[in-house]
Amino acid sequence: MVATAASPEAIASYVHDWFGGRGLAVRYRPGMACASEAIGGGPSDDIRALTWLRRQASPALGRLQERYSREALIRWLFDGATMEDMQVEASLIRAIADAYESRVQVNSACVEG
Repeated sequence: MVATAASPEAIASYVHDWFGGRGLAVRYRPGMACASEAIGGGPSDDIRALTWLRRQASPALGRLQERYSREALIRWLFDGATMEDMQVEASLIRAIADAYESRVQVNSACVEG
């Protein structure tokens, strides 16, 4: 901010707009003496959030997909599924994997025998 003789209302308006423009709730409502212009050309909060999700959350979700279905993870993240729901899901996936492995072993034994 350039050193000026700006009024306290103008400064409060600037600070309010700066934080509000970044998605942060501001607990006061100044008189909005002047509107501040956007500063810089940095990425929006959405872009930052999506970038963070791709870098940080995606690898973890990829690992979780080894134990849970994509649908179960979506239910957990967005629809309020509980840990009990997730444990049931993991048990079902293990049971299906075990049944598949047993069938593969039986088919291998039939081919060899």
